[in-house]
Amino acid sequence: MDRNTTIFLLASAVTIGALAFWQDSRRRPLGQVTLVPWTGLLFTAVVLALFLTIHLLALFGLRAGSSPDL
Repeated sequence: MDRNTTIFLLASAVTIGALAFWQDSRRRPLGQVTLVPWTGLLFTAVVLALFLTIHLLALFGLRAGSSPDL
């Protein structure tokens, strides 16, 4: 996956996560149930954003376990 696709997917995951957080934190009348599981969608968006951030850092040359040359 190239850099532009990763950035687009990362922005999409952050946007969906923000929408899910906003929808999940809204007050509802007692007994009203949502049709979309916003908490699960928020969790999925956060995990996807984490993986995409790690992938983007790897594309920029950052490797885990390697120390910088001084």
